[in-house]
Amino acid sequence: MIENNMNQTVSLKDGRNLGFAECVDTAGEAVFHFNGSGGSHLEYPADQSILTDLGIRFIATNRPGYGLSDPQPDRQPLDWPDEIIINSPWGFNIKEIRVRIDIRQGEVDKNVPLNQAQYQHELIPNSRLTILPDQAHLYLLSNWFEVLRELVE
Repeated sequence: MIENNMNQTVSLKDGRNLGFAECVDTAGEAVFHFNGSGGSHLEYPADQSILTDLGIRFIATNRPGYGLSDPQPDRQPLDWPDEIIINSPWGFNIKEIRVRIDIRQGEVDKNVPLNQAQYQHELIPNSRLTILPDQAHLYLLSNWFEVLRELVE
């Protein structure tokens, strides 16, 4: 059963709030979606049966200063991966992640430079970087099922 908790916040260690949404298959495997620039915690599959079919608990966050998330003063563009992981209540360093992390980047994305995906891939020991030929920034919106299926296989 899918339960939607669309407008939630959690307090980070530094006192700021992080906004997020949860589409919860209560028995599902957690998949975190860290959206790109200009994205939202409301970025999730329109057809939520995908989540049930694949057994996924889907959690999407806001970036600092967007939506329900408080701004991060003096933020740099590459602070985003560390921001969620180090400052969050989950309490671990991005370089200490041991589970597989999948990073996907459209080859022709004009919003987010390819080097950001490459940088994250270099920092995370067990990451898998997929460069998507001829894909741009919003490729995910029409490819939810394929991407999520790969993540839980």
